[in-house]
Amino acid sequence: MEEKDNDEPRRSNNPLRHLDLFSGIGGFALGLSWAGGFETVAFCDNEPFAQEILKKRWPNVPIYEDVRTINEKELGKIDIITGGFPCQPWSLAGARKGADDDRDLWPEMVAIIENLQPKWVIGENVRGFINEPLGLQRTLSDLESIGYQAIPYIIPASGVGAFHRRERVWIIANPRGDGKPIVRRESRELKQPEQISLF
Repeated sequence: MEEKDNDEPRRSNNPLRHLDLFSGIGGFALGLSWAGGFETVAFCDNEPFAQEILKKRWPNVPIYEDVRTINEKELGKIDIITGGFPCQPWSLAGARKGADDDRDLWPEMVAIIENLQPKWVIGENVRGFINEPLGLQRTLSDLESIGYQAIPYIIPASGVGAFHRRERVWIIANPRGDGKPIVRRESRELKQPEQISLF
């Protein structure tokens, strides 16, 4: 029996509809296609090179250039939103201006989540993001304030077979069971993300 090419997406009769924000070259969409049961219905990225890659691999999926101008009514029902929201405001390699950086686009992403109410949200950012007052703490608080429960994890690239550590913060969120928003508090105890090392 011939083995299926690992690069070939798995098909589903009733796929979950996926909106891919800050798409880059489509890592989230590719992973979800390999997992099976997902259909990416739109991308959003403003980098020309990334857009060319996305057009080549997913020629029939629309690409929005600016997260602030996405027409949510055009998208219809969305089951999962993913986004590696810009890391430059928090990266150790940059000026680390945080929320004062005009590339801080998390507020735009959380507004889209609130409007579309997906079943699942997956966010990704750099390791330095967890120590900033308006980094991870704000993200978790914002998600809770719109009725989502979220858990952060730190997973290094070496945990999935790479030859370098390159730690990343992953945030997995889904709606709370009662559907009621949690009142946002200015100060709350921040739980440290769970460290995951597979090797």
